[in-house]
Amino acid sequence: PFASAAQLSAVELHAVQAFRRRAVVDLTRALEASGTGVPQLSEKLRNIASEEVTTALGETSGSKASEHCEQDATEVLEMLGALEEQRKERRQLQERRADLLAMGFQNSNE
Repeated sequence: PFASAAQLSAVELHAVQAFRRRAVVDLTRALEASGTGVPQLSEKLRNIASEEVTTALGETSGSKASEHCEQDATEVLEMLGALEEQRKERRQLQERRADLLAMGFQNSNE
């Protein structure tokens, strides 16, 4: 699902790989901590991408590495958004099931 890095120079590829390594660590921490939303993660990923590309290339604007990092971040954020929606739906279904079970026990005692 992530952007192909075949067209990158060795330095650009290093920057993209460094971004991905740091992003995994930060995303794991954020997902373990409750209350971290997609907007905060979006900003965090973009900052990491900018830092890694700047470290490797000395600049970020217009580089292929920067584009790859941006595309990776966008894909990850889309997946996280879908995951959050599924979690909300799951909680709603669990609550509905609990309500139905409670109603079933109330009706059987009457």
